Amino acid sequence: AEVDQDTAEPSEAPVVSDADADAMMDELLDEDALVDALHSSGAAEELSSIINFPVGTRVCKGAQKGEVYWNGAPTHHFVKVTWDTGEDSGLVDPDELELDE
Repeated sequence: AEVDQDTAEPSEAPVVSDADADAMMDELLDEDALVDALHSSGAAEELSSIINFPVGTRVCKGAQKGEVYWNGAPTHHFVKVTWDTGEDSGLVDPDELELDE
């Protein structure tokens, strides 16, 4: 049977109170649960190593020193460095780098 769109009754969405909506959002956005999940998966440590080297950070890898000019976070787990020699590092795992202090 065809339904005439001009005369069809709109379906009614369930009504949710503001308090219920807030409770649902709190459950979805449970920060403690999110932090626990990140730590248990190792993702927090991986993400923190990338965040610790924002663009402009002076870093070293062994005897090489340079400056981060690209940070792929959060999509990519790599940074790119311009070494003090003028060479481009290509993609570097941030776990291989240390802060140049």
